Amino acid sequence: MREIDRSTTERFGVPSLTLMENAGTAVAKFVASRYPSAKKIAVVCGKGNNGGDGFVAARKLREMGKDIHVLLLAKPGDLQGDAAAMFSQLSVQALLVLEPADFEKPEVRAAMESFASTPQERKLPSAPVQPVQYMEEKDRPQPRKDVERDRGMACFVGRLRECNVLGYKFVALGHNTVRGAAGAAVLNAELMHSEGLLN
Repeated sequence: MREIDRSTTERFGVPSLTLMENAGTAVAKFVASRYPSAKKIAVVCGKGNNGGDGFVAARKLREMGKDIHVLLLAKPGDLQGDAAAMFSQLSVQALLVLEPADFEKPEVRAAMESFASTPQERKLPSAPVQPVQYMEEKDRPQPRKDVERDRGMACFVGRLRECNVLGYKFVALGHNTVRGAAGAAVLNAELMHSEGLLN
């Protein structure tokens, strides 16, 4: 992709900033069309040109009226070239995430509990309403008690705690032959049907 960008700029005279603007705009339009009901959107950006595309997408989504949160996995001073130029045009304050400890425990849990995607938005028959469910009990999740819950299509998480190596660690449980195989195949078919790909 880097070579294609370079060739487009050198052979056809298209400025690299224009390529980045177009790429980020396309991402924003795709997100807006695929998830029209989404109000809050997080954009995670590194320090390279992909991060620059993300800055553009964040700006465009904000112009569409979305509540945008930008997570920057680098120091602003580490940004260079086109990525730095697009970062300077952001109209929102980026949250710097340089270490796992930059996330607070309630934020990690909230990210898990709030996760949802197209199957939930379209209320597909096999899709659990809450695909990731956090369990308060100190000895949960357990295979015997939890693996069959929500017809085996949800993932259960618990025992979230701090870790000196990873920042945070937790126990996650999913049904290997339902969520991981047969049930997921059915859900994929439902998703394809909702996209108009199956007759």
